[in-house]
Amino acid sequence: MFVLFEEAGKFLAGRILSETDASLQVELDSGKRVKVKAANALLKFEKPAPAEFMAAGQTLSTDIELDLAWEFASEDEFSFADLAREYFSADASKPASLEQQAAALFRLYDSPHYFRRAGKGRFKKAPVEILQQALLAIEKKKQLSAQIALWAEELGQGQCPAPIHDQLYKILFKPDKNSAEYKAVVDASRATRTAPLDLLQKAGAIASPYQFHWKRFLFENFPKGTTFPALQAPPIKDELPLATAQAFSIDDSSTTEIDDALSVQGLLSQGGNGTVTLGIHIAAPGLAVLPGSPIDVLGRARMSTVYMPGYKLTMLPDDVVEAYTLQEGRNCPALSLYLTLDEATLQISASVTRLEQVPIVSNLRHDTLDNTFNEAFFEAAQTTPPADVQWGLELTFLHRLAKHLKAQREIIRGKPENFTRPDYNFKLDNPSGQEPQGNEQVSISTRQRGAPLDLIVAEAMILANSTWGEWLAEHGVPGIYRSQASMAPGVKVRMGTKALPHAGIGVKSYSWATSPLRRYTDLVNQWQLIACTRHGRTAALAAPFKPKDADLFSVISQFDGAYSAYNAFQSGIERYWTLKYLQQNNITELCATTFKDNLVRADELPLVLPALGAQGLPRGARVRIKLGAINEITLDIAGTVIERLDVDVDDAVASPDDSGDETRRIWLPARSQLPSISMSPQLNPPRSRSQLNQTPACDPPSQSLFSFVKSISPLTIALSGSIILHALVLGTRFVDPERFDRMFQDTPLEVILVNAKSNEKPDKATAIAQASLAGGGELEAGRATSPLPPSALMQMGDSSEEAQRQLESMQEQQMQLLTQIKKALAAMPPPDLRPSANKPEQADREEKRKQYTKLLAEIERRIKEENARPKKRYISPATREAAYAIYFDAFRQKVEEKGTRHFPQLAGKKMYGVLIMTITINFDGQVLDTEINEASESLTLDRQAQAIVRGSGPFDRFTPAMRHLTDQVGIVARFNFTRDGNLEATLTER
Repeated sequence: MFVLFEEAGKFLAGRILSETDASLQVELDSGKRVKVKAANALLKFEKPAPAEFMAAGQTLSTDIELDLAWEFASEDEFSFADLAREYFSADASKPASLEQQAAALFRLYDSPHYFRRAGKGRFKKAPVEILQQALLAIEKKKQLSAQIALWAEELGQGQCPAPIHDQLYKILFKPDKNSAEYKAVVDASRATRTAPLDLLQKAGAIASPYQFHWKRFLFENFPKGTTFPALQAPPIKDELPLATAQAFSIDDSSTTEIDDALSVQGLLSQGGNGTVTLGIHIAAPGLAVLPGSPIDVLGRARMSTVYMPGYKLTMLPDDVVEAYTLQEGRNCPALSLYLTLDEATLQISASVTRLEQVPIVSNLRHDTLDNTFNEAFFEAAQTTPPADVQWGLELTFLHRLAKHLKAQREIIRGKPENFTRPDYNFKLDNPSGQEPQGNEQVSISTRQRGAPLDLIVAEAMILANSTWGEWLAEHGVPGIYRSQASMAPGVKVRMGTKALPHAGIGVKSYSWATSPLRRYTDLVNQWQLIACTRHGRTAALAAPFKPKDADLFSVISQFDGAYSAYNAFQSGIERYWTLKYLQQNNITELCATTFKDNLVRADELPLVLPALGAQGLPRGARVRIKLGAINEITLDIAGTVIERLDVDVDDAVASPDDSGDETRRIWLPARSQLPSISMSPQLNPPRSRSQLNQTPACDPPSQSLFSFVKSISPLTIALSGSIILHALVLGTRFVDPERFDRMFQDTPLEVILVNAKSNEKPDKATAIAQASLAGGGELEAGRATSPLPPSALMQMGDSSEEAQRQLESMQEQQMQLLTQIKKALAAMPPPDLRPSANKPEQADREEKRKQYTKLLAEIERRIKEENARPKKRYISPATREAAYAIYFDAFRQKVEEKGTRHFPQLAGKKMYGVLIMTITINFDGQVLDTEINEASESLTLDRQAQAIVRGSGPFDRFTPAMRHLTDQVGIVARFNFTRDGNLEATLTER
């Protein structure tokens, strides 16, 4: 006996092995035995075999017309056997055959729009209204499928349907995967085996590469368009006094948003008394544009002006900019900072901020004045004041002051600011000034960073921003600041509301307040400054933004996202025009400099590209590159190294291998500095192409040399060898190599010894090595016991033990090196201070003693510097130590609880997504840093995830076992904000 039964929504048939009132034991054709509830057994039959019975039922079910079956079906609940009898049997009193019953069962089950299930094997036909709606939906779905197939076919033939063209950027960058247009592109891409972007480009959907980049940017950042509504600039109602200063501005020729101007009064050369008043005047739209006003809404929506070659999208409408810009020939409302200085010492003695009208006499432009006011001009002005040059006296003083201010900042900063790469100016042949089309002629010119006029403006703005930042803090008024705790690798510049130091600039605090027409953060700070100017010590009560104001943090978050997007677009579109410049000028080769992995940077263009053949070349090597094909859509270009333009560095110091092993940096002397201590055979550096071409043509062939040697008698060879050997032995003395003095300058060779694998790379490398080197160490009292500084365990999981063993081996080798140096010093006779003992041998010995002593001192200094760096351990799924596993579990519980309780929201709606973040935790449980490794689709979600982690701290202090091994832990975690409203945090690999 066989049975047909239902199991998990499927129909199966098999042989009955045993049966009870509640269940059956059934063996399927596959041999598998299953237990079936009696309620799930629908039909029992003796023949044919189960497989044949099922096949016959399925075939017969296709002959059942659903409309007719629906008409035959009872209005009440019925079974499949009832429908089979009504449909198949001529005699209603006789039941249908078992195959017919099975066919009715299959057909009913597959037609939910006609018949609803009412239980095991029982059904009820759908109402007429519901059936009609279902049939319409099915028909619509068929038509949609046919439309998708037609669109996919057209795309495959190189034609782009209009609906897909209209939805182009949405399909590419924010697709609705259920839309017909998206499905058509996917189907066509699969059918033609072509990437969607290439497919759409071939089909003519993308008008031009430039339009692709431009429209994409507008789609992502300006979905409602770039036009402003018709708004008039509100007038400034304040009665502002007229300043006595005569101000001038310095900007590019294309600048219309002139935010800042300068004035100088009281110079001795102008008849003053030596007490100079420097005025820094900032346009004051904040006097008329108030928080919450229509213009404020526009500015907050854009957050910043968007710059690109040949065009820009201003933050505010042109009419508004024109009303408040510092245009020459007008008395312009301004927020002015006046600083009192001594002309001789440049010491600042006082500062005051005023709201006033400032006469703007001139708008100076870089492109017309850079060649006049250069370094040579200001050097000559120190001896002969340029009284006959307009603004010459003022600019000479400002240049001297700027250099003084920069020097003071560099003292705090700890190192000078170096401007090694130039700025590039892009100029398009676009006289109309309208939106570029992408085919304009482009020219690229260089402008050295740190030029005198740039230095004057930059230092004046830094002075104003730092002074006003401290002034806001003194009044207890919050502002928007940029800060950097230190210049150590990995310490980033952050935005916040507190006046914190900015180590990168070298100031106590740094606010953004000097560009209110171009940056919304500066407009916000100007409102705060106006409150301080008007209300003094009670400004905190009158300022628009109060301490810990959530709206102020919202501005920071929104600005950070917009500013990053705008900068990324500017970089991308400048790369497009650079590639266009190469095409327009038929440039196929260029000179470049290697700087990372296989990447090179063009010497005279703002272009970075991968180059085949650059692997293994040292950083800074100059090469000639042959350019490959240009892809204007992806902005890709590659090159091939065809010539080395300089001499290679010593391969013994810089190996071409960059396997990513973890390394340890050890300061050691070059081998020529230690003639009596050999670490490895001396390797000859390879010759450059020019050297190879200069190989003498007169070198005798090896066969001729062999014949010459063979003709000499054995006695002659023996005597010659003996003389040479004795000459070498007797003439050898322990002196420094020929260029010993040059090698002992204060630029010691940095040698890198690889001892373990790591993917982590230093932010700023200080030496050349086979692989990346993160450094590390632990600070101990007194002198370190080894010249090799201990390394942070940067390996993941189990591999750190092997790395430690390798480090110990390296420490032992370096101890031997240090011992040999000390022995060499101890073996030297004591110095002879007698004047008569001043012999050449004595002078050489004393020079060697001096050099060895300097060498040991330098090694000890480097060891102490390296030992001061904290040890850091990353926790990954492979980490097996129980202490770390327990610590992460406690971390996970706190973060998940915080994230679930404060689930990310935007405009009242929950946000979902997945991201990967690295969290650095100090030994005391404080969160030092959060870095997004793989972002979600929403920048807001990423920011809120970081806030959740920081808000969950501080975490538990390290256990003694953990503290013994590391100072910090890095947790690389995957954060999943699920649609259940929960946060799930799991470990993942870096």
